[in-house]
Amino acid sequence: MNGLRESKKAATKELIAECAVKITLSEGIDKLTVARFTADANVSPRTFHNYFPTRDSALRWYLDTHLEVLKERVVEHVHREESILTAFESIIIEGLKSDPYSPDSLLSLYHLARIMENVELGSVTKLWSDKLADGLNKVEPMTDLSEFECYTIVNLAAEAGLKATGYQYPHQSKESVVKNVRWTFDLLRNGVDATFHT
Repeated sequence: MNGLRESKKAATKELIAECAVKITLSEGIDKLTVARFTADANVSPRTFHNYFPTRDSALRWYLDTHLEVLKERVVEHVHREESILTAFESIIIEGLKSDPYSPDSLLSLYHLARIMENVELGSVTKLWSDKLADGLNKVEPMTDLSEFECYTIVNLAAEAGLKATGYQYPHQSKESVVKNVRWTFDLLRNGVDATFHT
């Protein structure tokens, strides 16, 4: 019985945080109120405060929790002998093909971290990078990568993906967005000079 109760509490906590994240991503953090996202989650503001002290803490919890899952996915791709860039490209394309609006996708989590920079004075994007870098620099053959190198690669890959999609779906076809992502990552891999050499 306790196990069932704990599972229900965990599901409620996830739902509350997810509703807050969806509003933040689609409308901006200025539109995020406890009344608004608790209504979406079909719980009372009082119930919300049983789980989180503030709206921002709900966003931060969601980011922390899903970054751990994302880190495992990135490491799994790298274990398949993919480069870091290819791992990010694959995960971004998988997300676009399944659900481009998923709040726990790589691009959504990165976008959320960038939005929250204004709330937490720039600490969140570093957290995003540090968590992923912590997974990457334990994987052969990348154990020799410095913190700066991991941080830079992770941010370049995520920023490239965000720019490539432009959050323009569904204004472009899914195929066009995927093509943009592939082109952008080819540019990262090959460099501007090689890509546009005549």
